[in-house]
Order: sequence, then structure tokens, then C-alpha cells
Amino acid sequence: GTPLVAADPPDPTLLATAAVIADPLLPGATNGVTGVQVGHSRLEIPGAFIGNTVAADWYFPTQADGTVDAQGVIWLQHGFGARNIFYSALATDLAQRTNSIVVAPTLSSLPFTFSGGCLICSTSQQAVADVFLDPTRGALVTSAQDAGYTGDVSELLGAFVLAGHSAGGGFATATAADYVAEGSDVQDAQLLGVLMFDGVSNGTFDGTFDDQIAALADIPIYQIAAPAQAWNNFGATTNQLLAARPGVFNGAVLVGGSHVDSMLGVNPIIDFVLQLVTGFSPAGSTAAVYNLSNGWINDLYVGATPQAPQYGLYSAANGQIITGGTAAVSLPTTFANNLSPLDTVLKNVIDAIGSLFGLTPVPPVNTGGNGVTGYVKPPLSNGVTGVRTGSSALLIPSGENGYSAPADWYFPTQADGSVQANGIIWLQHGFLGFNAWYADMALALAQETNSIVVSPNIFWFD
Repeated sequence: GTPLVAADPPDPTLLATAAVIADPLLPGATNGVTGVQVGHSRLEIPGAFIGNTVAADWYFPTQADGTVDAQGVIWLQHGFGARNIFYSALATDLAQRTNSIVVAPTLSSLPFTFSGGCLICSTSQQAVADVFLDPTRGALVTSAQDAGYTGDVSELLGAFVLAGHSAGGGFATATAADYVAEGSDVQDAQLLGVLMFDGVSNGTFDGTFDDQIAALADIPIYQIAAPAQAWNNFGATTNQLLAARPGVFNGAVLVGGSHVDSMLGVNPIIDFVLQLVTGFSPAGSTAAVYNLSNGWINDLYVGATPQAPQYGLYSAANGQIITGGTAAVSLPTTFANNLSPLDTVLKNVIDAIGSLFGLTPVPPVNTGGNGVTGYVKPPLSNGVTGVRTGSSALLIPSGENGYSAPADWYFPTQADGSVQANGIIWLQHGFLGFNAWYADMALALAQETNSIVVSPNIFWFD
């Protein structure tokens, strides 16, 4: 080849200009996804008492020309007693921001199922593992095409992530272990990781969860936990994961979070009822679930690590990541085992009854390292982890005395709570409109462009 020749020293002025142009606060890349196409079909999962198919919702991330150019597939499993529709907001966000084809099936929560799958049955977990072990992934391809997918089937044959909420998180971990137990080295490389949304594993009772963790070896298992409460078995699955994988990044807990944070956003009435049962959490908790899960999955796709992230948000053990109206704290941390007075009573009663049957409670894991020494802002992200809002009077110099306009402000915050915005966006409502109508748009602009957004109310007539 051509030999390398030493060039003249660069002009310092040009270097300074380049530094301005390559502002590290700007997003380093875009995935090109402009929308998500949703479809519905049946998915074959053999092994049920009667019937071999289940209902499945599909989410296809579309480019501007309508094509799908996905990085991989995410299997999103609902929790006990739930259905796939409860997670449509989460599934849409995952498809949009990770450029993944998301499949969300509905499985029976009871072992006596008349459909093609059971959430708590080992036979169904193995059957789903077999779906991914099939070199042609025929069941997945057929179901996706029945749901309206017209793209290249190769996008359904490569990398994938198994994810789930509550018992669905336990299902995802068990399925992953079954997959690895029978897969080849090439197939094992296609399983990038397991993501649990406050996951609860049945294996915490009989020790099989430890076996599943051991089977997955170096494959990441990330938990986005709520503080210990009755709905997540008082944090037993989180603590067992931490005990089995010391010194490794295993996820984070949402301060004041609720077991249902990943389910919110589909319907305000359902959201209210869910939180009425499990407890209300800070308004930013669901957005925090999205930010954490999307960043971690995008890092899994590119092979980035918590120690050297590209997109994901990580911090040292017991370290905070400010996410708008709430905070996530990396595990292990005391926050993960904070019990409310009512849950303390419930846990003591349940532990006492369990001891009669020889069940030993999983002890809390509050201290230790997680392999991350601090917080590094991911270079391929704008670093915004939340949006802080406020309202004030904005004096516009118009007329003799000026015009005092009520204004809403949106401040994009970094993980340390600071604001390092690229600039300001003035967002003006329309005729007969109000700034409150544009709140969702203002939040998105602040979050995705790292801009301070001001949205004033201005009267419509002179």
C-alpha cells in the first residue's frame, strides 16, 4: 500500500472549530426509525394441554421509506395475570429507540392452559427456547408475516434479547438458560442478554434460579427493580441475582418505584388502578424504565459494556442516575431492600409461614461493587436522562409596559442533575390554543435535542 507520510501540524484554529462542530452533547447517531408498525397474529408454542398457538402482538420499527432495518428481536413477556396489551407503550418505545422487532405474546398464567403456552410452566419455557433454537425460526417468521411483516426474514434470524416483567422476567431467564443448555456456540452468541422489569423468578423458592444464572455464564442479566415490596416477593429475585453475580453490573433500582412502572402509559384509568393496588411512584419512573432499558439494549447490540458504554446509563454501586422526576440507583444498594411498614409486617408473616415448610428467605444484598467505578456519559447519547419542568412569568418587551406571559419551561437534565443544553427552543401555541396542549411535544424536544424549551401563553387578540 501507499506509505504513510507525516503531515504538517494541524492549524490550532481549525482544531478549535472542529471541537465546536463535534459537540459531544449532540447525539452521535440516529437509528433512522421514524415510526412503529403494529400487527397481531398467532404464534405457535407447542406443549399446551389443548391448542398450540397464542396471541402475539408485533412491533416493527420502520424507516422513513416504510422499510424495516432492525438490529434484532426482543421477546417481551408480560407478568402474572397480565396480557400483552398492557405493555404496548413499553413495546412501542423499545422498538422505536432500539430499532428492534418486538414480539409480545400472551401466555396463560395458569398451568391448566387451553392455549399454546403457560407463563409458569417449564415446558413452555423450553418451547420458546426451541423457537429460537430452530435455525429457520419458522414459528417466529410465520407469525411476523401473518402480522404484516414484509421485510427480509434474515432480520428475524439473528441477535435477540429476552425480556419480561415480574413473572415474565423469570420466564425470560429460564428460557435463556434452556436456550444456552441446548444451543451451539454460534447460537449462544445470538442471545445478547436478559432484561427483567422488576422480574420475579419461581426459581427463588427451589434454587433453580441459581442454576439458571450459572447456565448463562457471561450473558448479562439486567434487572430494573422496584424497592422490595410484596409484589416482587420482597426483592428476593434481585437479591439472589446480586448474590450469584458479585462485582458485576446487574442493574438498578428506582427510588420510590412501583412494581408496575413498566406497564404504565397505555391507559390513564388502568394506570391509576394499577398504582392504587401496588403503590404510586414518582411521575418520572416509567420514563426512567425506558431510558435505562433502551440504553442497555443498544449497548448489547454493539458489544459495549457498563465500563465502556456507548448508549447506556450506568453508575457505580449505590450511585445515582438522576432521571427527571426520580432517580435510579445502581445495585447493590440499600434502596432495593427498603420495606414499607405494611410490607415489613407482611414479610414477617410470610417468612414465618414459609419456615414451617422449610423455606428460607433470601437475605438482602445491600453492599459490594458492581464493576463500575463511576459514571461515564455515553458518547453516542446526548446524556439527557430526564426533563425538569417549571413555570414562571416571561416579560416580553411589547407595548409601553411590556407583556407578561405565563410560560412553561423544560430543562433537559444530565445524570448528575445538571443542565448542559445545546440551545433554546421557543415553542409557540396556535390561535385559540394554550401551551399546556403542547407539553408532550415540549418534553420530547427537550429530551431528544438537549434543548431548553420555553412555551409561553400569549393572548390571541391584540
